[in-house]
Amino acid sequence: MNLLTCHAAGANPLETQLPWSDQPAVPSSLGPYRVLDLLGQGGMGVVYRAQATTGDANAPIVALKALRPGVVTTQLEQRFRREVAVLGRLDHPGIARLLDAGSADGSPYPAMEFVEGLT
Repeated sequence: MNLLTCHAAGANPLETQLPWSDQPAVPSSLGPYRVLDLLGQGGMGVVYRAQATTGDANAPIVALKALRPGVVTTQLEQRFRREVAVLGRLDHPGIARLLDAGSADGSPYPAMEFVEGLT
């Protein structure tokens, strides 16, 4: 239920389950990555801690961002792809680096440097 629907129904949005508050199912893999756990989520996407399935036990841990299942639209996918393109051009010690990008099940994902710390 979105905020406008809550208002029209006379419901309190603070007491209503909103779609982006649902806990998404954590997939076992996404593209060439084994998903280890869920790091965070928002209205548009989810971020997983993952590791490449290259067979190399020392493959780096990455932060893997994916669009939330059920919200993918052509416009949202284009916006997400632009975000990935911009991330690929950024190079600064204060910004997690883009390590890889691809598409799984028709949805794009960036794999970024995993930085330990608080959200």
